[in-house]
Order: sequence, then C-alpha cells, then structure tokens
Amino acid sequence: MNTADLQHKAAALYDLLSNACEQRKIRLAAGDISVPLIAEVCYHLHKDLNRIDEHQQGEAAVQNFMGFLVFWVAKLKPIRPVVHKGKSIVDINEQAAVWACHLLFRSLPETRKSQKDVAALKGDKASKTRVLDHTFRFYMSDGRYISLIYTIRHRNITGDALTLYFGALIRAGLFKRSDG
Repeated sequence: MNTADLQHKAAALYDLLSNACEQRKIRLAAGDISVPLIAEVCYHLHKDLNRIDEHQQGEAAVQNFMGFLVFWVAKLKPIRPVVHKGKSIVDINEQAAVWACHLLFRSLPETRKSQKDVAALKGDKASKTRVLDHTFRFYMSDGRYISLIYTIRHRNITGDALTLYFGALIRAGLFKRSDG
C-alpha cells in the first residue's frame, strides 16, 4: 500500500470512528484521535486482510474486516480517553471500534457482503425496511455488551477470534443492515 492509499484509508477510518462516537452522543475534540496511530491501524489492518485474501483466495468477508478493525483499534488505542457526562470513558477505543463496525455493516450495500452475509439479511419486507439495531439491544441487556467490551480490552483475543465472533453475529441476524 502506498502512502497516498494509506492516508486515504486513515482519513476514512478517522471519519468512521468520529461518526460512531458522535452517533452515541460522545463528542471528540480535535486531537482526541491520533492520526499517526490511525494510519498504523490501517497499515496493520491492510496487511492482515491481504493475508486473509491470499489464504481464502480473495473471499475475505466483511466479518474479517470487522474482527481485525476491532483488534487493531483496541490494541493500538488511537482515541484518547474522553469524559462524557462527568465520567471518563477509558475503554472508548474498544467501544468506538464495535460501534464503527455496526455503522459500517449497516451502510454496506448487499453486493459488498458475502453470500452468507446476504443470506442472513433475507427476510420479510417489514424487517428489511425498518431500522434494526438488534445487536446493541441484545448486548445492552444482560450485560453482554459490557462483557464483550471487557473481553476485548482485558483478555488476550486475536483478530481471527473476533472475526469468528462477528461472523456468528451476522449469521444469527444480530448485526442487521438498515434499508430505511
């Protein structure tokens, strides 16, 4: 990947993480996201996705991107801890990465998803036209979301393990796309 590509991808990731935080009503100040660390996340993400493409003969699915994005953002921590409603959010990187994956998945056209991903999105017209956010409703209940963030932050977990995790969520229909 050349420098121009890296800068372009870093700018896109910067915007994605900023938008994910903004949608959760967390305002990031200028300088809260480290541009050099975002570029490093993009470099490692690109390297891992190329490895997967070679191994899977060009069929890396969206869950590969999601798993390794979460892994590298959590590992390199490009977002500095922020204060929201008087509380310091020290796990902002882990949360923002999961939010960004959800945003990204919902915005992808069906043609960019693998056949398995598209199969998970089949359903009646009503379910395809309303805004679905089952993943976060599912995780916010019973502490599952907190457990996910804790696991990403405090336990040894690989990008490959996160890929399997997001693949299972997609196939179970917990990550859904918004057509509305």
